[in-house]
Amino acid sequence: MPRSLLLGFAAAVLPILSAAAAPATPDEAARLSALLERYVGRAAPGEAPRETVAPKGDGYAVTVDLKRSLAGLDAFGFAIEPYTVNMVLTPRPDGTWRVQSDDTAPLVMHAGDQTISLTARTSAFDGTFDPKLGSFSSFREDQTGAGDERGTPTFVQSRHTGAVALSGTGVPAENGTVSTASHSVGTGAGGEVTFKPKPSDPSPGNPAVPPPSGAGTTLSYASATTRTDTAVDRLDAPRVLDLWAFLAAHPSRDSVTAAQDELKGLLRAGLPYLGALKQTGALDAPSLSTPVGIVSARTAGLSLEASGLGGTGKAGLSVSAADIVAPPGQLPPWSAGLVPTALDLHVGIDGFHAAEAAKAAVDVVDLRHDVIITPEQKEQVGRVFLPDGGTLTLQPSRITTKMLDLTMEGRAALGPQPGGRVTLSAKGLDAEIAALQAQAATDPGAGQALGPLVLAKNLAKPNPDGTLGWVIDFGHGPITVNGAPLQ
Repeated sequence: MPRSLLLGFAAAVLPILSAAAAPATPDEAARLSALLERYVGRAAPGEAPRETVAPKGDGYAVTVDLKRSLAGLDAFGFAIEPYTVNMVLTPRPDGTWRVQSDDTAPLVMHAGDQTISLTARTSAFDGTFDPKLGSFSSFREDQTGAGDERGTPTFVQSRHTGAVALSGTGVPAENGTVSTASHSVGTGAGGEVTFKPKPSDPSPGNPAVPPPSGAGTTLSYASATTRTDTAVDRLDAPRVLDLWAFLAAHPSRDSVTAAQDELKGLLRAGLPYLGALKQTGALDAPSLSTPVGIVSARTAGLSLEASGLGGTGKAGLSVSAADIVAPPGQLPPWSAGLVPTALDLHVGIDGFHAAEAAKAAVDVVDLRHDVIITPEQKEQVGRVFLPDGGTLTLQPSRITTKMLDLTMEGRAALGPQPGGRVTLSAKGLDAEIAALQAQAATDPGAGQALGPLVLAKNLAKPNPDGTLGWVIDFGHGPITVNGAPLQ
């Protein structure tokens, strides 16, 4: 997916290019190369060009030096190691372009203290770029041996996929924007996550020799199949392209800093750049290897979405898993009825103002200083982001165990006086209490778990469907459960 995004940005210069020359000619290649300079930057005297365009059959072989074209990103702590985008552009009679690429060179990026690298054993991209959209109307990318690694001083994540197929479409949206949708399927996916301790301070006795640090904790995971769907609504591709051209024209931190007023104007003009975003992912037969054993499930899913990014926004996160199996032999017998076997959780937040907060950040950022935004300014931006505190919601959710079936929902205001209500219901509580009581005589752990469950039952009220229920109110006086103050 990241390589496809890079190709998309590189091909986004095509709205300014004529797709009428066929067969390809050296004169047309030279014209296209000159037009590309706005988006890749003009080479200094004696410096190699940042792009090449050469006839190839009915089309043109195009290369773009991505590192040099986006050198201005260094002003924001982002850098790309030497990397050349290679693609073949073929004009079509309807004014669109066929874009093909088979790049497999490693791509390495740095963002602050994080390093991101992308690799692939084989890669084939084929898409139709529509200048009227400023985007691909359709594309497909197939890779084998795909992998990526993200690392910081305290965290390293590596992922690999045996084979992945990605396809997508783009359609026109309002005010010259484009809405896109993509779908990917990967097989043989897996990876590792390592959490490393923070580097220790030097020893007081010998400042030059820091004490040894632990190796950290590593978790590995695998999934037979992964599926991801991504939808972007009302992407303002021309405004993104304007930013690309600015960075190409200002290839150093000093030049970006000197022109930061122009940059701020471009940023303000494009915000919020998109109206809504949604991504859903699903895993078949996922497993997680931990220091205490393997946790597995039949399926797992994750969904993220955000809308109203140009006004009053809302966002949601959903997590689900079915047929969860805990590591055998690692948990005490009395906990068997309390360990989740399935979950379906949905949380959301609304009332934020993403575009206004982004504009507030643009206003106060000053690239002339080492600290481009102060803690006080960050707080100011935060108040613009959530001027009234917003609202946190627990949408209808469910957790099940071998003995219990729990449902829950709630809502809480996050303003100066936070408060809200959570409603819970449970089925199977009596049976779980009875099971723990039977084990408490010989297992102290069962007795310790029994107390909170008995208290919960005493506070509950029966629901018409036979379940037990709790209505918990908080934030305005003492916490109450079913109207009674919690002592």
